[in-house]
Parts: sequence; C-alpha cells; structure tokens
Amino acid sequence: SSDKAPFLIGKGESSVDYFVSDNAAVSSRHVEKKKKNSDFYIVDKRSTNHTYINGMIIAEETPVRLRNGAHIRLGNEDFEFWEECV
Repeated sequence: SSDKAPFLIGKGESSVDYFVSDNAAVSSRHVEKKKKNSDFYIVDKRSTNHTYINGMIIAEETPVRLRNGAHIRLGNEDFEFWEECV
C-alpha cells in the first residue's frame, strides 16, 4: 500500500510533525494529514477553533479529500495545499 503514516499539524511541539508556533487559535494536535492511494486527506482532531477547507468548516474526525490549491485554515492560520510540496 502507498499509505503513509499520518502527519500531525499543531502547536504541541513535541507531539506533531509540523509545528505551528505563536498562534493561540491552533490546537496542540489540530489536524492530521493522511495519504491513501494517490489521494491526500485532512482530518480535524477535535480542534478548539476548527478546520476550514476553502472557507467551509469540516466535521471532526472525518477525512476530507484535499485537492491541489485547496485553502486550509487551522483556527486563523492559513495554508495552501499543493501535492508537490508534500
């Protein structure tokens, strides 16, 4: 399988793969990025201030497929998703 281990993003420096500093709106373990086959998904890990994809709030613990150029907002921290950066 081409599935990679989940990739955690948040402000819990010792417990995440991508550390977001200096942002109180981001939870310690805010989201997880997963790869399944050739698709990427993001999962909100019950964050306090939610996760948005292209301005739409996503449900907790529910994988949402990411498409190239997707705008991801963790609380109020903005990211853009591009497969070639993963």
